[in-house]
Amino acid sequence: ARAIVADEGVRGLWLGLGSNIAYAAPTDVVKFVAYDVLKRAAASAKGGALSPADAAVAGAFGSAFAQAVCTPLDVVRTRVIAATATPDGS
Repeated sequence: ARAIVADEGVRGLWLGLGSNIAYAAPTDVVKFVAYDVLKRAAASAKGGALSPADAAVAGAFGSAFAQAVCTPLDVVRTRVIAATATPDGS
């Protein structure tokens, strides 16, 4: 952190924040919506409340789905951060 502040100033500690938020926000929305849909479907199929293990499985599949859907955003985020991390921006 000291080297970053010395080289880029305090603002350098937030390098890539915008692209991280642009990736994380939609990914989290997709994750929680998918989890909710899967949890409701599983509860309906089982005729009642889910066990903690069933809810965990729904969460795992919701997360996997979100990552699969949002991978292009992750690629763009990584490229933006890598491009802005070089001194000449290339």
